[in-house]
Amino acid sequence: MNKKEKIILSILVVGIILISGWWIWEHETTKPIVPSLNMEACSQDSDCIVVKGDCCGCDAGGTATAINKNFENEWYEKLSTDCICTQVISNHPSCFKEARCVNNKCVLKSKEKGVNQTIYWEIYKNEKYGYEVKYPGDWQIQKQGHPDTYIFKIYKTFDKDQYSCIFTIFSDEINYFEELKIASNLKTQGYYQEETAIDNVPAIKFSHPEYPEQARFFLKKERKDQEIYFRIFFDVYRVGTHDPIIVKEHECNEVFNQMLSIFRLIEPEEIPVDETSDWKTYQEKPFQDLQPHKPWKFEFKYPKEFVLKQGDHLDFPSGSFLKAHRSGAGVWSAKVAISVILPQSAYPSTNFQSAWVTIAYDPDIANLPNCQELERNQIVEKMTESQVINEVTWYKGMTGGAALGTAIKSKVYHTLHNDMCYEVSLHLATTNIGNLDPALDIKPVDESEVWSKLESVLSTFRFLE
Repeated sequence: MNKKEKIILSILVVGIILISGWWIWEHETTKPIVPSLNMEACSQDSDCIVVKGDCCGCDAGGTATAINKNFENEWYEKLSTDCICTQVISNHPSCFKEARCVNNKCVLKSKEKGVNQTIYWEIYKNEKYGYEVKYPGDWQIQKQGHPDTYIFKIYKTFDKDQYSCIFTIFSDEINYFEELKIASNLKTQGYYQEETAIDNVPAIKFSHPEYPEQARFFLKKERKDQEIYFRIFFDVYRVGTHDPIIVKEHECNEVFNQMLSIFRLIEPEEIPVDETSDWKTYQEKPFQDLQPHKPWKFEFKYPKEFVLKQGDHLDFPSGSFLKAHRSGAGVWSAKVAISVILPQSAYPSTNFQSAWVTIAYDPDIANLPNCQELERNQIVEKMTESQVINEVTWYKGMTGGAALGTAIKSKVYHTLHNDMCYEVSLHLATTNIGNLDPALDIKPVDESEVWSKLESVLSTFRFLE
């Protein structure tokens, strides 16, 4: 090869090197892309997210940057996919920072030591199974079934939906042997077992040596009347598959461990005991004898110790306190429909005679002012004090009297419903102990207890239509 040919060959080699260098520069792994001003705009830290700073990103030898989360899709469309990336985790400083909003601009900032970022996280609480967990605000919730479902997932997708980090909580009252069966299957899949604790409760952890991000925890919580079993899973999958992958720790595993560290087992809220669950129920049929075209119906519940009777109390007929007047047919229109009576045997060796609840109505009282009137011994007074019972406003008053050594006290409630006046009245009859033989050792009845029983019956009264 002569001198001229060597010079030409050298020029060609240099040219190839320059062209190759230029091509690599255009496609190399760490060439950053600068976001636009709109993409960087923010008003608070939660507006900002960490994204790839180039086409490779921190998982493949690249860099990271911070943008407004609303521009995530646009940003990844801007990134070139025609680049050469190394299959190693990047050590670039940007890969170990977090997104913050500084002077209304999304930037990467070093994580502040000693600052507990979880105090700003959201809280999910499950009252049925008794646990709560905190999670970052930019992670999403997926629940299967009802609000207190037994499967609860918190997840986030990264790098334009390339992979998902998933934190799953399974909670149920299933047989513990089923849990042991699941654990046994994990052992056959190459997981190894170790003892640990979650919220100071003994637990078992299963880890896979090839995929340290994948972990399974089993624990049991004993409560007053039941045992609840929990499985907590960490998973990192390629989106659209169940193929586990390894990603850098600070994007998934760190969050997993933080969520697990603040997972709490709680006692469920006390559900009020329904004292009326074993009571009897009375339902009034339409008053066909009065105005059959109007469907007046009501119901109430009463304890088994009470006796139901159509009409008024036979021994202590109290009648109605609705204002007396004659109907167009020339008869008194007010009518006592039903009574429930607490017999004397309910309080032996006391001056208790009887207690009862009566329900009356008058179809000819069709306006509220007249319905508010209470009449006793031809004296009429207007009741102005009111009380709401099962979303119905009742006007209430008190009256009473005594005769032949027996005192009767009454609490009266009136309401207008479907252009008809209703009355529910509570009555308590007691004997004057001074009129009794001291040798009988009769004690005064606890009147507050009796009134409480009567008012409990009243509290169940409701209109059906």
